[in-house]
Amino acid sequence: MKKSKSYYLVVLSLLLVFLGACGNTKEVSDDKNDGGKDGKQIELTWSMWADTEEEKKIWEDLAEKVTEKYPEITVKLQTSAFSGYYEKLTTQITSGTAPDIMALQATRTASFAPYNAFAPLDSFFEKTPEFDVEDVEKSILDAFSYNNETLLVPYDFGPLILYYNKDIFDQYGVDYPKDDMSWDEFVETAKKVTQDTNKDGKPDTYGFAFSTSFNQFIPWILNNGGHYLNEDDTKSLIQEREATEAIQFLGDLIYKDKVAMPNSDPGNLDFDTENFYSGKVAMIVGGPWNFGNVYSKAQFKWDIATIPAGTAGPVTTVNGSGFGINAKSGNKDAAWKALSVILGKEGIDYLVESGRSYPARISSLEKFKEINQLPDNFDAVSKAASNGSPIKTSEKNWSQIVQVLNDELGNVWFNNVPAKEVTKNIESQINSLLE
Repeated sequence: MKKSKSYYLVVLSLLLVFLGACGNTKEVSDDKNDGGKDGKQIELTWSMWADTEEEKKIWEDLAEKVTEKYPEITVKLQTSAFSGYYEKLTTQITSGTAPDIMALQATRTASFAPYNAFAPLDSFFEKTPEFDVEDVEKSILDAFSYNNETLLVPYDFGPLILYYNKDIFDQYGVDYPKDDMSWDEFVETAKKVTQDTNKDGKPDTYGFAFSTSFNQFIPWILNNGGHYLNEDDTKSLIQEREATEAIQFLGDLIYKDKVAMPNSDPGNLDFDTENFYSGKVAMIVGGPWNFGNVYSKAQFKWDIATIPAGTAGPVTTVNGSGFGINAKSGNKDAAWKALSVILGKEGIDYLVESGRSYPARISSLEKFKEINQLPDNFDAVSKAASNGSPIKTSEKNWSQIVQVLNDELGNVWFNNVPAKEVTKNIESQINSLLE
């Protein structure tokens, strides 16, 4: 069941009360092991999202690599489906049961940082120069900073790009999507691969599908020359012409052009990828961090391109995910040792080899290029990144703002309400939250 924005406001405010609680580190006496403190074996907990068994296995392997290097430390992995991960993490933090190591997307930093949920990592960088934080892509590392302190280190990094099913395009004799195609070209391409082959009045394949997560529609606003917040985070710009046009364009793909698959499962943030994997949708938007899932799930030939270009060009967003340490963990030193393995060069190289990550470490990019399974148009990733912009978030009430965007824009995606009516309502709510 979808939670209201007031739910998240209440829960997040409770962080101020509950963050005095202890972390979730366990120490078990083991006189035979002299690697831990005072001969004690240390068990750390680590939270991460994983929607497939393949993903879970990758993180479990990294947890084992920590123990291989530090026999006194074991890491217990706790995974959740992405759709419920943040609600669960917020509840854990407020109740004092948060794990020692926590995963976060860069866009969520502003939501958690003000509540001191994560321990600053800069002192660990100084103590362990061999970790080489300078090797981490600065733009995404900065996105995990708050008040000039680094709270998390990213493992992946990348721009949103366009994935497409080559088999569908081949089946209908349609040219593959090209980099920087215009919005009009995109619509015409989508029309050609939206096909009702059995003539039952319902397409058997759709040209496009998109998730209703706010991350998905931001690039369209940006490459139409718009934005959703002003520079100093004091006012919403969602009702400006450029932003409203972009939102209406996406709504029209469903109801006017009829090339985007209508979302029959509003609470499912994987609606687009699931239908892409099943061969029902020709194109979706996603990041290069999803290559591994596409290879394991898609039983067809596929490739990538930059996202369609609006009036401002092929502007996209750059995002990433990373790990940090619970500010109330009972053993931050052990947690940092674990992170130094997971996020070090060898750990990131392992993620690259698994197909899970477009690396945040600069030195691991060559490894990424060396792996056998790369899309033919892999250069589209670097091309998109050169036109990428980090997702702008506000320090004030960002989780509530996201909830407003997701809830209200649902009226466009699910009920075909005109975007200008919806954005007017959104703007008044966001401006209240920014006061």
